[in-house]
Amino acid sequence: MFHIFNRILIIKYADSGLPIPSGNASDIVKYLYDYESVNNSKIPFVKSISRMGWVGKEFFPYKFSNEIVFESEYKEAANVIDSTCECGSLETWIKNAKLLRESPFGRFILASSFSAPLLKILNHRVFFVHIWHDSRSGKTAAIKMAISVWGNPTKLMGSFNATSVGLERMAGILKHLPFAIDELQVLNNKRLPLENIIYSLGNGFGRLRGSKDGGMQETLSWRNNIITSGEQPISKESSNDGVLSRVLELYGKPASNPDVAHQFHLTSENNYGFAGKIYIEYLINSVMKVKNKIHRDFEKLRDTILKHSSDECDNTHLDNVAIVCLGDYYSSISAFNLDETVAWDEAVELGTKIMENCKELQRADTIDRAWDFVIGWITSNKNRFVPDSTPCYGKIEENTVYIIPNILRQALEENGFDYSKVTRGFKDRELINTIQDKHGITRMHVPKRINGVLQKCLCIETMISWGTNGENDVPTNPLK
Repeated sequence: MFHIFNRILIIKYADSGLPIPSGNASDIVKYLYDYESVNNSKIPFVKSISRMGWVGKEFFPYKFSNEIVFESEYKEAANVIDSTCECGSLETWIKNAKLLRESPFGRFILASSFSAPLLKILNHRVFFVHIWHDSRSGKTAAIKMAISVWGNPTKLMGSFNATSVGLERMAGILKHLPFAIDELQVLNNKRLPLENIIYSLGNGFGRLRGSKDGGMQETLSWRNNIITSGEQPISKESSNDGVLSRVLELYGKPASNPDVAHQFHLTSENNYGFAGKIYIEYLINSVMKVKNKIHRDFEKLRDTILKHSSDECDNTHLDNVAIVCLGDYYSSISAFNLDETVAWDEAVELGTKIMENCKELQRADTIDRAWDFVIGWITSNKNRFVPDSTPCYGKIEENTVYIIPNILRQALEENGFDYSKVTRGFKDRELINTIQDKHGITRMHVPKRINGVLQKCLCIETMISWGTNGENDVPTNPLK
């Protein structure tokens, strides 16, 4: 509101139809200031909010007792808040949501939506839930059903065809509600790299930006989960470990066939906004009135899922899976009227299945993946490690490879690996030979004469042995 007392900033409201010519801006500002001063005691005071989610122990706009209005300088914010309303039939939505819950992947996506408000209470960091499969597998339909918990999914969902500022604003407005971003394949990685999106949204706060009047813009923040979909995984072989820890990937079909998916589309667009209000009222009136109940339920559910999972399950995403299943548990009781015991057992079963899916999709860490790449790169370029080859990559002596650093740097960086991080990791895991200089400092580069020239090389023990006939054995990865 302070923009109306600034003769420069008030002009922007002319775009909204307010007749403010630039020549009279100073007079209008003075008039408005005098008007408020005279009527200050008579103008009623009303609180406003510029985002959705928790406000103390209340949740805007689904469960809020005091008078409050939504106010934001962003035009898209008004569209978002107007979309959090009830439309259609709760019975129709429940009927189709139960059908979606028959698939563990569809049920987990739906539970991800219900679990978003729990992140703030549990002080859990933002994480991604990404489901991928072939086209016509019901991914988008499942996400629309999940977002229809809170309102109109066509208005509450985002797109990867957006700017970083747009994504931050949407996440900041939703605050504690799930942020769905559909169709990964439309992302322009050159304009907006995927890893940048994961790190910026995963941090839970926007970039620090200056304002036109010389001050600083308000820094947006959020604490929710990000639900995404696509026809390919969101992580790559060269993805940093930070990306892998922030993204919970699922590979599966949420819908049994295209006809069911089409039914989900129609249901979500015409029936929405009921379940979210029921769910929030249950949390506030039943769960949160018992001190630390959510924390105790979370810890118990996490331990139970771990107990029912295989011994080799990946613990990286265990907390993420548990918090989603906690949303499934609470929503089963509140929105789907299941008995508490049945709801608990089904939540545990869901978590166990998803942990198995995570295990199947689990990637090794960056250093392991880089080592596998280097082994394959050496094997496929064996002819470049012989004298007088052009270009020459280095030298091979039995199971030891001496690589010219610049050559390896180029190969790693072309495939998305950071040379410094990878070579340092190789050193820490004793995968490369090192030497100590005269000062006692350990050096990664060892001297080796190649084509008559003394080079500082990276010396790698590959455990690849070449026979006299030139044939090499199958490479063995010592990390396995």
